[in-house]
Amino acid sequence: MRAFALLLLLMPAVVTAQGTGTLAGRVVDADGMAVPGANVLVEGTTLGTMADGDGNYRILGVPVGEYSVRTSFIGYGSVVQTNVRINDGYTRNLDFVLAQVLVTPGTPIVDCFAPLVSADPFASRVVFGGPSGPGCGFPLPVER
Repeated sequence: MRAFALLLLLMPAVVTAQGTGTLAGRVVDADGMAVPGANVLVEGTTLGTMADGDGNYRILGVPVGEYSVRTSFIGYGSVVQTNVRINDGYTRNLDFVLAQVLVTPGTPIVDCFAPLVSADPFASRVVFGGPSGPGCGFPLPVER
């Protein structure tokens, strides 16, 4: 009878337990040089990490299943590997090769305005207002 009661108590833990695995590898550029700081994300989850100084990464506790894994870094194109299978208790090795992309500065576009604020401390009226428009987080200009 005690064995049966113990079995009933442990059954929910066995039913709800989900296996996990590990995802590990290295991120390098086209010349085989490490890309330290590259982001590696398991899409569809909240799991991810950053490559270390040698380009190595490791993500523990990835639920068993099939995923797309994305890596990216500033100055490099993003790479996605699909159909990455994670098995219970195993480490899946997954390496990435990132290609550099040329980032050219464009002409800045200002799409907001800010009203002028009088710098005269004796002015009878001073209007303070925040900048308006998207992306306007700069200080207000001062009328001189």
